Amino acid sequence: MIIPYSTDAPLYHAPVATTSLIVVNVLLLFLWPVHVPDHTYLPPAIWEGLQEAHDSGEIGDEEWEEIVDLAGGELAAQAETASSPDFDWRTLHYGDGIKPWQWLTGNFMHADFWHLFGNMLILWPFGALIEGKIGWKKFLLLYAGIGVFQSGIEQVLFLFNDVPSYSLGASAIIFGLIAMALVWAPMNEVNCFLLLGFRPLAFALPISVYCAFSIVIEMLIMYFTYSPDEGGLITSSFFHVFGAFIGLAVGTVMVRRKWVDCENYDFFTVYFGNPDAPREVEVDTASLQAAQQRSTQLGLQQIRQILKEGGDPAMAYRAHLKLGHSNANWHLPEEDLLEIIQGYLKQKRSSDALPAMIEYVRRGGARQFPVRLRIAHVLIDADSRPGQALQVLSKIEPNKLNAQDRQRYEKLRKKAQEMRAAGVIEPAAEDI
Repeated sequence: MIIPYSTDAPLYHAPVATTSLIVVNVLLLFLWPVHVPDHTYLPPAIWEGLQEAHDSGEIGDEEWEEIVDLAGGELAAQAETASSPDFDWRTLHYGDGIKPWQWLTGNFMHADFWHLFGNMLILWPFGALIEGKIGWKKFLLLYAGIGVFQSGIEQVLFLFNDVPSYSLGASAIIFGLIAMALVWAPMNEVNCFLLLGFRPLAFALPISVYCAFSIVIEMLIMYFTYSPDEGGLITSSFFHVFGAFIGLAVGTVMVRRKWVDCENYDFFTVYFGNPDAPREVEVDTASLQAAQQRSTQLGLQQIRQILKEGGDPAMAYRAHLKLGHSNANWHLPEEDLLEIIQGYLKQKRSSDALPAMIEYVRRGGARQFPVRLRIAHVLIDADSRPGQALQVLSKIEPNKLNAQDRQRYEKLRKKAQEMRAAGVIEPAAEDI
């Protein structure tokens, strides 16, 4: 099972509404759980028809007993024919009339812990992404709007169900948010882990790949579970895909009408350029510089927020690299780059910190000598590259080191020379 837990898309608003929605859903499940009927409701016409079929011998005694057991016993079934189905008023009812309040409440109901867990797990990264671009007020309207529209269509489609039933859950909304993420940030990455036994494997996927994969899987489930006798294509997977199409439509409209700022990383700009731009554009230098300055400020805020909350330093460093590619004026202050390096080292991820450390020393940072010692240590112990380590150490001025660092310098230099003399094979050294 692939479990997403965060994205590297730039977020301009804290996930207040996303967090609140998760809390509300959890509280509802544990403090006010859904009432589940203890037997299947059989409408009067169906019950009478089944009785007649049993009396005429069309239904055998053994099959009749199974039907009665399903209905909770013969007396219970007879009593039910005179009443409405005993469904929770908050779930979305099928074949029981139009009940508009259920178009909203049904999205907050979950059958059990695992149903809730699966939905909230996906809501966290993708809800945070969407809310991070439009703010909590618009996000709540969007979340409720997708749910109400989809649930309304769903209830109408099952309005004349022979056997009343119900559905519940936020899955269609979640798929709507996934589809919107596909439109708004296809080239950003979603951080995931894959459970292999008891050992999680962490990796990152482009959002476009994860989202497209999720939607295609639901379409395949819909295709392979198709049954003309059980609703045809109208299954839970159908409504998941329907929610995704709502999200695609809403996400597309918001991008094309410029109701959301995706900083030219949206699907249409990335894959097709900007179709609305004229062939020759007169560049407003002042506006362009102001936009780049705003992008720089927002990017720096995002990176500092990640570091402040003790987040993954790799996420902060990836955000820095992406901003560097999209904004020629981007420059991460030395103290922030150093904090990213320290974040890696605190987590004992020296090898992962290598690119950030190399960038730091190439800039000629104030603490470049201690950082060079750390780079040399990784190159010797983890990468077996003594020649490269000696090149890194050659840029250090030993007389400017304190006593402890000078001792480390001599030990590393000696070890690298011994490894080189022993004939360790390595790639040609680069200038660091």
